[in-house]
Amino acid sequence: MLYRYRVLLIIVALNVPSISRTEEPVAAKASKADAWPTLVWKKAAPSPFARVESPAAVVNNKIYLFGGFTENLEASNQIDVYDPASDSWTRKKDMPTRLTHLNPASDGKTIWFAGGFKGKHPGPVTHEVWKYGIASDTWSAAAGTAGGGWAGGGRTQITLLWRLQSRS
Repeated sequence: MLYRYRVLLIIVALNVPSISRTEEPVAAKASKADAWPTLVWKKAAPSPFARVESPAAVVNNKIYLFGGFTENLEASNQIDVYDPASDSWTRKKDMPTRLTHLNPASDGKTIWFAGGFKGKHPGPVTHEVWKYGIASDTWSAAAGTAGGGWAGGGRTQITLLWRLQSRS
């Protein structure tokens, strides 16, 4: 018999701080100073190029933007990191392949990617899993991840290792 194995690997939750309260303010005790914080929108440095559907990960208070579609719907492999403290962008080493809709997750040292679409829109689904070393600015294919794959933008929030076995 021939067995096919598919592995779905979703790495670590992104810990993105947000401005929120866990409880509603109590009307009797609340003053204007205790109310929800007032958000002030400020224009920040623009992204180095116009992009859409670009996955992002927040690590060490910096926003990492990976690939995405360019204005003519070509997939990009460019990585740019935004530092809100200095309101500046830094270019990092390009991804090994041009992808969109990848699913990033980070442990603070490495950003992992699973699935996505390759090339020009709508591009084929990929089964690749990549890891990006933040400090070393290097890429490598994740070992033992052949097969499996999915696509969809957004933030990965749960650590899972799922093995699906099917008979062929």
